[in-house]
Amino acid sequence: MSDLAPANPPPPTAPKGMLRAAVGAGDGRIRSVFRQIATMPGACRVQLPGGSDPGLTSVEVPLPATEGTGSWRLIAMGEELLATVTDCTFNSERRGLVVADNLVELHLTLEGPVGLSVDGATERQARDVSLLACFPTEGFSYDIWCAPGSVRSLGLYVDPGYISEVCGLGTRNGSVLHRLLSAPPGTMNVFDHRMSVAFVDRLQQLFAMRVERAPDLLRTGAILLDFTCQVLSILDSMQDDGQTSHAFHSRDLALLAAARKALENDLAAEIPIAELARQLGTNATKLKNGFRLLYGMSLGGFRTRQRMECAMRMLARDKASVAAVAEAVGFRHQASLTVAFRAHFGITPRAARALEPTGET
Repeated sequence: MSDLAPANPPPPTAPKGMLRAAVGAGDGRIRSVFRQIATMPGACRVQLPGGSDPGLTSVEVPLPATEGTGSWRLIAMGEELLATVTDCTFNSERRGLVVADNLVELHLTLEGPVGLSVDGATERQARDVSLLACFPTEGFSYDIWCAPGSVRSLGLYVDPGYISEVCGLGTRNGSVLHRLLSAPPGTMNVFDHRMSVAFVDRLQQLFAMRVERAPDLLRTGAILLDFTCQVLSILDSMQDDGQTSHAFHSRDLALLAAARKALENDLAAEIPIAELARQLGTNATKLKNGFRLLYGMSLGGFRTRQRMECAMRMLARDKASVAAVAEAVGFRHQASLTVAFRAHFGITPRAARALEPTGET
């Protein structure tokens, strides 16, 4: 993986792009993606009574079979509320440019049990929903990265005027939502929050819905609108204590790239998040929020993935002993490696060592 490069699109030899590159005009703007959906094959459209054009529109965009399985589902309620439902398994890593569109972004990711945290402790979590809310203002852009594997997430893009004028939210001084909307030009405010378990069922409901006819689209739109209002209301009710949300500038992106390199370079080392943040001259909360936004996973999740992929290479390709692999990737005991490895790949380290090499390096 190459360094994070703010405001620069990936070169032609970069990994496959994200949604904006796969469907949009290549300018990194989510609005460019949604301007095309009404004319896409299989699009479903409903003109709401008394509503203005373009009404309610939805389309499913399958991921090319050579790149993995699954699809993106795009739903637009006019131009004020846009939604992307990502239910894909990617064969390889993906990167993409994000250019600010003056929209509040609400990213909700379904998560299952997590392996190891950055500092080596086991993180067994009940299935829940992680919310990352941000408001990149005009002039701000950045690159995002997504690891291979399964991605199930909902992205909501809401016009600030819709939030204040239609929903009547975001005007209360001191709320998290008000802080998000107050980002200065050329910056991005970011807020990370763990949602209640109740949101898992609501999000699963959205993933399960398929839009084939107008009634399906109307039901999906109603659920989506209600879900969006609930999330915004939570942000509006929460008090910003100065530690829960953070403003990012372009210079902060270099710090996040440095954090990624530190996590990749020495897999055997124990790196507490607070210590890593101190070394980079930032604070732990800002580091965690920014990392999740740009790389699509927590610091602990990224560290675990790097350790497990290295372990697989050493076992399947190099035929290293389980003891040597455990030491190389930061496990004090072989049994701990076995538990984490089985959770990640579904097989034991010994079974992986018996696999035939694929010829990949």
